[in-house]
Amino acid sequence: MKTCIYKGLAYANAEKKEIYDLPFNWGNVNIMPGTVFEHIGSKKRTQLSLKDAKLKYCGRNNENLFFSIVTPDSESANDNWYLNPLYVNSTTLLMQSSNNGFWDIKL
Repeated sequence: MKTCIYKGLAYANAEKKEIYDLPFNWGNVNIMPGTVFEHIGSKKRTQLSLKDAKLKYCGRNNENLFFSIVTPDSESANDNWYLNPLYVNSTTLLMQSSNNGFWDIKL
């Protein structure tokens, strides 16, 4: 798995075999692979959302979560690229935004 930061978001280039088909706990709900989101997080200023795209949870590898970017024309997982927030606990995810910076995504 290779990671990079592009426009303030952490991405991972990962093979399907590196992503385990496991849920993660978000509040009182287990989020299963294949779940699609308009946004993740409750506060607009810290939520993870993309203009004109949806986020599809694809799985995890330890604390690394993998979300495919889905538009009407394409899906980033087809090229093995995923948004890559880190799981902290059932109410907090972290998104790396620079070499030294992170922002939290709260339930």
